[in-house]
Amino acid sequence: MTVFEVLEEYHEGFVDAPSSASALRSLTNKVSAADEVYEDAEEFADFAKWYGTIDRSGENPAIVIDKRFADAFGLIPEDPDELPEQITVDQQSQQVLVAESGASGEVTTTTKTGTTKTKETQVEEKSVLEQTIDDQKATIDSWLDSPTDHPETDRYIKTALRDLLEELTDEYRLYEGQPLEYNLSSQKYPFVYPDGTESPDPDQIVIDRHEFRRSDLRTLVEFGVRRVEKKNTADLEETLEKLGTQLTDYAHQWRQKIIDTYLEDDSVFYKQHAKYDFTDFVLASYTHLCLLDSPWTDPTPENLNDRFESDEEFSVDSQLREQLKAALPPEEYEHIESAMEYADDIERMMGELLAISSGSLDVPAVRQRMERSEPYDVLTMLGRGYINNIESRVRFDTRKSLKDFAHAMYDVRRELDEISEREFDDEAVETVSTEFAGVDLDRITDLYESLETYDDVNPDFIEELGKFCRHSQEDIDESVDAAIRAMELRDGDRAERIRAALISQKLTVMPVVNQYQNVPLEINEGDAGKERLGGRFVEVSDHYVN
Repeated sequence: MTVFEVLEEYHEGFVDAPSSASALRSLTNKVSAADEVYEDAEEFADFAKWYGTIDRSGENPAIVIDKRFADAFGLIPEDPDELPEQITVDQQSQQVLVAESGASGEVTTTTKTGTTKTKETQVEEKSVLEQTIDDQKATIDSWLDSPTDHPETDRYIKTALRDLLEELTDEYRLYEGQPLEYNLSSQKYPFVYPDGTESPDPDQIVIDRHEFRRSDLRTLVEFGVRRVEKKNTADLEETLEKLGTQLTDYAHQWRQKIIDTYLEDDSVFYKQHAKYDFTDFVLASYTHLCLLDSPWTDPTPENLNDRFESDEEFSVDSQLREQLKAALPPEEYEHIESAMEYADDIERMMGELLAISSGSLDVPAVRQRMERSEPYDVLTMLGRGYINNIESRVRFDTRKSLKDFAHAMYDVRRELDEISEREFDDEAVETVSTEFAGVDLDRITDLYESLETYDDVNPDFIEELGKFCRHSQEDIDESVDAAIRAMELRDGDRAERIRAALISQKLTVMPVVNQYQNVPLEINEGDAGKERLGGRFVEVSDHYVN
């Protein structure tokens, strides 16, 4: 049957010579031409394999073919010099000599009487590694037809493809140079064959081995043998130089499949088929982490960009931390700290998804996305069950999982809701927005210095007033601005009320505010009373000074 199929392919014109017929691929033949022949004249590699005999009696081992066969199939051009240098036409002996790869085989020589005999040639013994490479290259055609019949060759090629894809994806990172990665099982390949017995898993793509040239498969199998048997001899850069274009396309396919399946699918992150994507989640998370880091800074696109350009470490604002710890149960506050641990990773993802350079965000793009998908609204649409659908193997290179971070942000949003409902400090905001607004620290300092010269002034008053004067006018003005902003936001939507509550909580424990409230006023005119340092301070001071 094989003979008929071979002749049929040749007769129908599907191949230039019977030796290239696909029906022969399933047959094993250790005669193998050099890699360069497969690269530059593949039909001669097939021709040599089935019509030639190996001769290693000379300095350069070659596969010898009767020239009459080559002439019959029209393989030799009018000018034989057009053939690759690995193929020589000897007109005198009427032979075609094709460079041999060095695979083991029998050598046929011709005697003086014209008969033939077979013998094993005596050549320099190859290393086990080199011999394995040669033998595996000679098996490529048969492996192409049926990988399961050649498990060793299959293992070497799969190892090569896996290691090269791992290199091209920078250890299975989902975005070039960014921390998010997929922790592929060491027992698994990131691909399957289209005719394999198993369907591809969500973390596998389909690679058709027939899309590779046989010269490329020989390169792959050599690389695979070296990686398995003697890793330090495998030339990664050279292999990628030969195969990089095709493999880069596979790497892109694999990355995109992981992103589509685990980051963008309707089954992850959001409930009720919300029209938000992974970028929305990253931006919403970054916005709220920035808010916790600096509650007095409005989370505008411009301010987010300023934070992105900053080299400062992320952390919960020191004054705010004190208040949140007091307001929330320990396990709830821990959610906030857990989320903040991911801040650097999320900022790097902002750089991938919403930046125009390594140091600046695309502010118009950020604004457009925030107007379309308000960050607080994005977090409200997170669903526990949908977060649980995120594959735990999707991780940051700090070994923290994306799923854990999404759960933390879900909890942070709930804690912020709780804060907005019961932790707005009316007294602090009212005091600062009204009484602080009239404070001129330079004038107060001048009056304080004058009051120090009087013996009948309350010493506690002088001491506390002196401490207050050590603050700056900038401290006072910033506090006033924050209080006014909190007043503006307190009756807004949920996101604005959250910001108002956080502003007020920080305001409550600001040193300048606390010190302001500690300054007593005592008027020695009949009735003794205490007032906070406020609009009446000048009046009281004038009482002493004048």
